[in-house]
Amino acid sequence: MTKRVCVVGAGAAGLTTTKWCLQEGLDVICYDKRALVGGLWSLEDEVSRADLNNPADIQCRPFATCQTNDNKEAFAFSDFRLPKDCPINLVPRRVGQYLEDYTDHFNLRPHIKLNTRVVNIKRKHNDHGWLVTTKPIGESHEKVRTDEVDAVVICSGSFNRQYRPSVKGIESFKGEISHAGDFYRPDKFRSKNVLVIGGSTYASEIACDISREAEQTYLSARHGLWPMQRMIGGMPYQYTPIWSRYTNLRYNVSQFDQLFGPFLRRRFNFRDYSMEPTRGLCRMQVATCDDIEFRIAAGALTMKGEIKEMTKNRVTFKDGSSIDGIDSIVFATGFKLSLDFLEEDPSLGPFEPSTSYKYVIPVEDESRSLCFVGLVYMMGPNLVCIELQARLAARVIAGKLMLPSKEEMERSIEKDRMENKETFGEMETYKQLIWVPPYMESIAELIGARPTPWRIFLLFFMDPKLAHQLLFMFPYAPTYRLYGAHSDWEQSRKFIMEIDENLLIPLRTVKYPETPQRGCNKIRVLIGCAILCLIGAWLYSRWITWGRLP
Repeated sequence: MTKRVCVVGAGAAGLTTTKWCLQEGLDVICYDKRALVGGLWSLEDEVSRADLNNPADIQCRPFATCQTNDNKEAFAFSDFRLPKDCPINLVPRRVGQYLEDYTDHFNLRPHIKLNTRVVNIKRKHNDHGWLVTTKPIGESHEKVRTDEVDAVVICSGSFNRQYRPSVKGIESFKGEISHAGDFYRPDKFRSKNVLVIGGSTYASEIACDISREAEQTYLSARHGLWPMQRMIGGMPYQYTPIWSRYTNLRYNVSQFDQLFGPFLRRRFNFRDYSMEPTRGLCRMQVATCDDIEFRIAAGALTMKGEIKEMTKNRVTFKDGSSIDGIDSIVFATGFKLSLDFLEEDPSLGPFEPSTSYKYVIPVEDESRSLCFVGLVYMMGPNLVCIELQARLAARVIAGKLMLPSKEEMERSIEKDRMENKETFGEMETYKQLIWVPPYMESIAELIGARPTPWRIFLLFFMDPKLAHQLLFMFPYAPTYRLYGAHSDWEQSRKFIMEIDENLLIPLRTVKYPETPQRGCNKIRVLIGCAILCLIGAWLYSRWITWGRLP
């Protein structure tokens, strides 16, 4: 009998989970409280944004000038590419259209129910299956409905509930207080003095945006900033060595602060711009913002430290400085994960992605009928990682993947927790934070899709250009479709080899006389071959030690 699966959320995570579950032969129903697919990136119009009733209780939307941190190839699924003429970084409208096109391309709409809120999910009394209670949004007579399903995949995202930290004296502040999740355009702050609180990409980008309209804008970042640009040397930041398989095979993430911190500091003197970070590169959020130094240099944006207290219209900081005449405060302090619709089962303990195997599978759920996709904070491009999580969840629910024993999974969770604490320990979210490249490799290993060092080593003799890309480029989604159950070698190789060219196509708007193509850098290929030879020799020696070769 075909298993019936409920997917909660029709954003990027929910759509790819629906697609992969269908591909595994499962019967899928996907619910989303929004009126359109795409989740955070849905093609919402201005009228919908201005609806003060907000019946769907949406607490996060991209602002008007927002653009993706990841380049278009890192923001694409493995088997459905963005058009070649798309810009390198995408605005929300482009992302929303891409997800709409993805939905139509794989015929997912018959399996999606929009304008439907998931009210409650609980396990059936016999421990076989789940009861999912839903309620339509916007109808005069809302009818509650309960359906039985065999499995549930939660894809509702981590931007559920706005988080506002407590600040001493804020209750006495007489100005306007808002959250970055509600910010759309800066014109409402015209001629005002605005304080933005936060140290993330969202905080720095919104502060820069507001500074173009406000009388004066201040950005309070209690730990300073690690500012990073989307483009480095004219190419997306994913081209820096920190993202390659080679770097992540050779170095531990805890070493990146010493290796790449000085590289980021070449941009400008952080101390001179009053944003000197108090923590290492991997111990606080990186702020991806292309023009923050220019807004500061223009006098439109002023950096401030941690807030001590507030009064009626004054803000005092811990360094002793203060600001008078603040009209508006914007909390760009992030979001909290909310799974209020998921009824906790005493036998399973609290449902948390951070206590699940690979942040996807709750260990205590021996039925393997509950999974999480896209509910962790990812340091790096999200969509590649989300698709791998979806593939893992679909294989497990379909019963086509044998997981390690419960004890082995618990040891793996504890190992990941200790490594995260060592690497990200000072960050409040370290339990739900992952460094994307090695995490993706670990999931790909589980489903048999990882281009292992041994596979890349052999590939250098059969297809050196592809091997070079696999070793030195960011691990884009098609690199995980060369091997394993979902492999499509021909299509994936084509996608991989075209990535560099596709990123440049939208930039080349003037025709010049043709010049000879440089092709693959021979020195880097030779270095790669040498490295792979060493890896091969090491693997051979280990196999002899383990008794795997005669």
